[in-house]
Amino acid sequence: MDKTKNSFGLFLITTLLYIGCCGEYISKYIDASDGLVLTHVIHRHGARTRAEETYPNDPYANETFWPFGYEQLTNEGKLGEYRLGIDLRARYGGFLGKIFYPEVVEARSSESDRTKMSISLSLAGLFPPKNVSIWNSELNWQPIPYSSYPAEEDRILGKPKKFCPLYKKLLKKYKKGAGADIFKDDLKLYKYLSKETGMDVANPDDVYDILKILAVEEEWGLKLPNWTDSVWKDKLQNAAAKRFIVRTGTKELKQLASGFFLEKIISDTKDKITGTLKPKGRKMFLYSAHEQNIGHILAGLGLFDNDIPNYGSHLLFEVRLKNGTYGIEIYYQNYKGNDQPTLLVLPGCDSFCPVNKFADLLQDVLPTNKTSCTA
Repeated sequence: MDKTKNSFGLFLITTLLYIGCCGEYISKYIDASDGLVLTHVIHRHGARTRAEETYPNDPYANETFWPFGYEQLTNEGKLGEYRLGIDLRARYGGFLGKIFYPEVVEARSSESDRTKMSISLSLAGLFPPKNVSIWNSELNWQPIPYSSYPAEEDRILGKPKKFCPLYKKLLKKYKKGAGADIFKDDLKLYKYLSKETGMDVANPDDVYDILKILAVEEEWGLKLPNWTDSVWKDKLQNAAAKRFIVRTGTKELKQLASGFFLEKIISDTKDKITGTLKPKGRKMFLYSAHEQNIGHILAGLGLFDNDIPNYGSHLLFEVRLKNGTYGIEIYYQNYKGNDQPTLLVLPGCDSFCPVNKFADLLQDVLPTNKTSCTA
């Protein structure tokens, strides 16, 4: 109960701080309501603090990130997620309508605090109270429910290494075998990082951990150690991005890392088209997760561009009816200078991909060995 009260208190403080200050932010997103039937949105959380565990030689090992704590959203991160919600409102406002009602959106977060706070904030930007929904004239916010599940049970947004023993086994084997070729050119970098950090750097996961620590400390205003000058930031990013390639390096790894999410998108879409989706008024599925989710999904689609998803990055799967055909358009916003999300093209299809063809093209990515991933 105390944890729940604290989380709600943090959310209210966040909302009061930012909703009052952000009126000047105007989204440049265009309205995408034309022909829209359903949309699936998955976004990364906002800027966050570091985990308590860091590399052995970190000069800032004792930094506590007060008053936010470890692995929590910073003020910048909260503001970014709220603005993300405003972007979604600009894009889907004509489709969703002005008034929130429970049927319109199913919101779901991974189990971490930062993704839960992020979805609270994106929902605040997406659904500011209007007319009958205004319950407090001094607070431009309304409570909107979302669900989350323990990572060990969450096939949709959880870490596959946690919910799937088979994935962990297959990944370990792949790293030691064919997957090692992916990062063989980085062994000199690994040796340098091992010496400077005091870590045993042996694969892209280790580089990724170092990159995250350094990035967060720089965002917090801390001066990075001198040894980082020769590797910051492109060399570390290029080596760390291989993490996503390795973790989805085989058909089975793709199935277990992204297949459950893609399977849900296909299933919910088909149910919407046939009129069997419950509730029938559902217009949006909104998910708050991590960069690994975004990266794994892009890899599952054959669209990963070796670029680590930024804070607030989001994928949009828009189901439309065009000339009597239901199809899916995929958009990606990585917040790298683009006002509008980028339209992606699924390999083997057009930018507007008929739903049945979309499902057929992803058959090899959808999970088959589900018994090894108990939920």
